[in-house]
Amino acid sequence: SGEGSQAGTDGATPDKDKQNQYGLLGLLNVIRMTDPDLNTLALGSDLTTLGLNLNSSKCLYSTFASPWSDGPSKSEPQYQLPLCYYMQQTPPLKHAHLQKFQLETL
Repeated sequence: SGEGSQAGTDGATPDKDKQNQYGLLGLLNVIRMTDPDLNTLALGSDLTTLGLNLNSSKCLYSTFASPWSDGPSKSEPQYQLPLCYYMQQTPPLKHAHLQKFQLETL
């Protein structure tokens, strides 16, 4: 007889405990609120404690930067577009250009 196949003092094996954590018996741990990490995962967090006004008609992304930031977002990030993206005049599209492609590509 192997040691791993013996039952514990309460009659449950470690494999049985692992199976029960995802069933109705595992739900008892959530209902009893014994594990704070499990409670946060199952029940979530109150978003108003993070500074979100859920009653606002404005977009939430403009006031909420991240759950790890201390305050609301300041403004839109500043992006700089490279000068090569500013084309003064686009080259004319020629039918011969499209004929170079295979039919499957188009």
